[in-house]
Amino acid sequence: MRMLMLVLFCVGCLVSSKLQLGPVFILLCIITAIVTNLGQKKEGEVSAYSICNPGVERLPGQLDADDVDQQIRRGQI
Repeated sequence: MRMLMLVLFCVGCLVSSKLQLGPVFILLCIITAIVTNLGQKKEGEVSAYSICNPGVERLPGQLDADDVDQQIRRGQI
């Protein structure tokens, strides 16, 4: 499958080069690669993005203004 995609990419590069559309082809390939590799969030997995995290749960190890404020007040910084 990967070999077929590599061959198609090379053929696309050659064709787009002949048509002087190389940059457009590269941009479309990058966008396609990003969209196809997004993946799926597993059940119970917390997301860093508010649109995917309706409960607005904090991520483990997340640093926010409250933590910094508490560290300053306790003299830990």
